[in-house]
Amino acid sequence: MSENAKQTTAPDRAPWRCLRTRSMRWWSAANLCSNLGTWMQLTVQNLLVLHMTGSAAMAGLSLSVQAAPGLLVGLLGGAAVDAWPRKLTAAVS
Repeated sequence: MSENAKQTTAPDRAPWRCLRTRSMRWWSAANLCSNLGTWMQLTVQNLLVLHMTGSAAMAGLSLSVQAAPGLLVGLLGGAAVDAWPRKLTAAVS
């Protein structure tokens, strides 16, 4: 078998292959914009707390309150998924 034949039959494992389709490019761009907006909002909100109160402790408390739900749900969700069978987890997700 020639070298070219091996390359054409091998599965495509390029890391950015999903961006070859137009809909995935649009989705990725929209997701990036959404995440940038969220990150900016969280950053500015904490800076606003710092500016209004003048207290770094209050800004830290604001950051903690924002992060707590994600951390708690992540821990509980991780424990639940670890208890489920892998095939069920893959099928549901």
